[in-house]
Amino acid sequence: MKIAFIYIAEPYQCYHTASVASELAAMPDCDVTEYYSFPDTVEHLTRIRRILNAPALKLRPLFKSWKAKLLKLAKRLDQERLLVLQDNVEELNRYDVVVATEYTAGILKQMGLKSSSAYSIDAWGG
Repeated sequence: MKIAFIYIAEPYQCYHTASVASELAAMPDCDVTEYYSFPDTVEHLTRIRRILNAPALKLRPLFKSWKAKLLKLAKRLDQERLLVLQDNVEELNRYDVVVATEYTAGILKQMGLKSSSAYSIDAWGG
């Protein structure tokens, strides 16, 4: 089973689900990839894995079009995030399961993510 974890917000977001990603990755037949928007997220994920004594997982930056990069420079972060999600829906549809916050999962479904594949985790990890 191919599983994607999405960290679209600031790096603190990975603290809510990185341990879940590690547990799933340890299961047979689970292939987990973590997607991130902020480069600093990688450092936080490395720290989490070191504390958990867990191996690193596959990491991929979310694709950002020139328009998304321009929106970020203009400090239009909400618009930038929406565009980044839209730019990545096609790739995320290649996964059996996509794990994201409730807000992000809802937006991805509206943008065409297979509705049965998006699972949300609220800010408190539930």
